Amino acid sequence: RLGTAMGGSAGTTQLPTATQKRDFGLAETGFNQFKGQVEAFYKTLEAYEVALEKAGAPWTPGRKN
Repeated sequence: RLGTAMGGSAGTTQLPTATQKRDFGLAETGFNQFKGQVEAFYKTLEAYEVALEKAGAPWTPGRKN
């Protein structure tokens, strides 16, 4: 949706159409949902790292020091 909205408004000085505005809004909503999922994933990952550290697990590549 974002690509369609952007492509339709590229090269013009006219305001976005109602359809383009709707598509931008839907793309924003979808991105915000995705962003929330990514943030939740990283919080879970951090919790696992803390648990590994507390359990005395050896360091592994990619894990924080």
